[in-house]
Amino acid sequence: DNERLRREAENYVDPSILNELDGLRKELSNRERLVSDLQNAIGEKAAEVDGMRGRLTEAEARLSATDSDAQAELEANQNLLASNLEQLRAMQNGVQASENTSRMLRERIQELELSEAEFKRQVEILMRKESKFEDEMNALLEARKADEFALAELE
Repeated sequence: DNERLRREAENYVDPSILNELDGLRKELSNRERLVSDLQNAIGEKAAEVDGMRGRLTEAEARLSATDSDAQAELEANQNLLASNLEQLRAMQNGVQASENTSRMLRERIQELELSEAEFKRQVEILMRKESKFEDEMNALLEARKADEFALAELE
């Protein structure tokens, strides 16, 4: 019976720790997927920025003192380029924030795994103490039986 309890205790893990670990692992997976999506979007935005730079260079080449259409196109491309660069920086900041959150989640998972290991260690200590206590109780019961037998013999 004690051995069965010991096996159950060794395999027992606090359900709240398991639930939190599961939730954090799912959150980490979602964040890593988000980082991947953001990195793909950054690549696309960088290609768009390069294209805009090319068009800007072409517009600058066509620009002449009297060509107001080219001047307007140049200004529009400069504004679009500035907007795309701003979007790119915002996306890169989002990736950085997501990576920081992922790192914190990994650290929390590690903390919970250490808590789980400590909990199992404490359960094992308690099981050993319980086993020692049972051994001591059995020894006391045997001594009591021997004392009672000795008393009965004396009477």
